[in-house]
Amino acid sequence: MAAINLLKITEADISLVIVNDKEIAELHEAWLGIPGPTDVLSFDLSGPQRSQHTLHRNPNSIRGEIIASAETASREALVYHWSQDHELTYYLLHGLLHLKGYNDQTPSERISMRRKERALMRAIGLPSPPRRRPKTTAVQR
Repeated sequence: MAAINLLKITEADISLVIVNDKEIAELHEAWLGIPGPTDVLSFDLSGPQRSQHTLHRNPNSIRGEIIASAETASREALVYHWSQDHELTYYLLHGLLHLKGYNDQTPSERISMRRKERALMRAIGLPSPPRRRPKTTAVQR
């Protein structure tokens, strides 16, 4: 609820789905034409025109679906040395930001979105997501 409040969302109809890598890979290819699994997909179901200028539409209302891969979260949590639950929560918040209209296609959009993700994680009492791959000292065999 804290994340919803921080984003000033007054109405929300959101479906959250947790799947495995096989299922998300199928959706990833079917909807985006990209083979292989991904961490999270979000689908805006608010209608054909998502614009704050659309008449009779509450700009603080979202309707959509967020689908996240628990397997990817588990794998990435090991890489970043933090909780699988935190990683999965991070994916769900990332999807929520996409439903709110945030984008991460350009470097400046990505920076803005990462800042908002960190703020949302703090708002719900979780640590900021570590996004730099840690240096390893282990020797590969």
